[in-house]
Amino acid sequence: MNQEKELRELLNVYKSKSKKREKSKQKEITSEQEKVENEQKYRTEPLIVRQMLIRKPLEVKLKEPNKTLPLTRSENITLKIPKTILLTLPSVELKRLKKEFPSKKKEIITLIIEPIKLDKAELKLKTFDTSVETLKSEESSSESEKHELLEEIDFVEFLLGKGNGKILSGKPLCIIVERHPDKYEHIVEAICKEVYREKRGGYLQPIYVKTVDEIEFELKAEISGQIILVEQAKYSEILKKVLSKLPKIRDSLGFLILVTDKPEELEMIIRKSIPTVEEYLIRIEPTKLDENLKIQIVEFIKGQKLLKSYSFGEDFMKAVSEFEKALLKFLDYNKAPNELKVMWHKVTAKSQESSEQASEEHSAMKSFVWQYLKKKYKKVPKLEDERGVDVSIDNESYEIETFYGCGDPIAKLTEKMGKFTRSDKIFFVLRNISILMHLKELISFKKTWKDLGYNVEILGIDFKRKDLISIDDCKNLLIKISE
Repeated sequence: MNQEKELRELLNVYKSKSKKREKSKQKEITSEQEKVENEQKYRTEPLIVRQMLIRKPLEVKLKEPNKTLPLTRSENITLKIPKTILLTLPSVELKRLKKEFPSKKKEIITLIIEPIKLDKAELKLKTFDTSVETLKSEESSSESEKHELLEEIDFVEFLLGKGNGKILSGKPLCIIVERHPDKYEHIVEAICKEVYREKRGGYLQPIYVKTVDEIEFELKAEISGQIILVEQAKYSEILKKVLSKLPKIRDSLGFLILVTDKPEELEMIIRKSIPTVEEYLIRIEPTKLDENLKIQIVEFIKGQKLLKSYSFGEDFMKAVSEFEKALLKFLDYNKAPNELKVMWHKVTAKSQESSEQASEEHSAMKSFVWQYLKKKYKKVPKLEDERGVDVSIDNESYEIETFYGCGDPIAKLTEKMGKFTRSDKIFFVLRNISILMHLKELISFKKTWKDLGYNVEILGIDFKRKDLISIDDCKNLLIKISE
């Protein structure tokens, strides 16, 4: 009986083990089937250019597999890609990459802008969320950050204070300036002259008065069509009377510059006493600059070395006029090369876009560019070709623009782009003060047309080297400004 019981127990144990083995075997089969099914669910996609929201230079490193993929205009990031299987095929598309900014406690959805190719390999993966974490910036990242700053710098606002780019708007304005050893009123005066030349044409000579109570101020202070600088400004009924006219002449252009020891107080009184003038009132809040940077700004505007310095404001204003004096030397017929003399009528020719005679500055810039190209290429450039391009040589086209009387500088350049094709090398030569005043828009203009496939450059003039300088050569100066 005991023997029979033992045999039954042994049989049960055997059956139990057999069942376990069967289950284990079945589990392996099921696992293999699931693996096959999962393989079929995987999908393969090529990595394609989509869009870029991160603007700092970086390297992208795939942790799985370990591949380093160089990108431009981005930031150092690491892609964490789960459940990847490496195959011997081309590449992979990562569509939604989440970029985390721990310091700012926010996230944005980022799409890669350039194709990434894995050497003879591809990632095969299921749909998943991919996280992106920031690594430490490298030196190349710092360089790109600086480049990106150029696209954001509004030179006038930097120099005169946030919101004061309003000076370029073409409205009549009352501008309050604090008395300062740097004499910023003369920087404002120089910029106002340029704005008037661009919007209306012509050259305004400022009227200087000591106080707003002078009879001369009361007689002449119509603001419209004038630049009036008051050296010791205080609030008075006469000033109130003049400022009250601003809304009535909103379609005209003129500037009243008030220099005072108490700018905040004067601004507050004006806003309180004449609420209607608020739209036409600004107060200058200049940025503190070191002396070396001031000199660099002045020398860029002048196109040559600063030999003697007074105040920053006086140097700034003088640099604009000395640029024009240096320019007009290239209108000396007696000193022109013979090849240019026989085309002298084309140096001063009317523009095809305008019935007006070219300004002296425009003609002088045309002469400068022609002589520069002749020296550079050792052959004679064309003046006023069949398309009306100012100066051309081979496939290089040089358009001169002073912006005098054009109204909108960028609209003027855009109109001129109609002459050209994507096969042309297009150079717009501007006065150096124009480059700084419209820096932000010019950088955007250049980028827009380059994105459309055109080869466009913006150039200024270096009289010392008798050379043309790219807007990109402002880089070191502007980066210093932005720091």
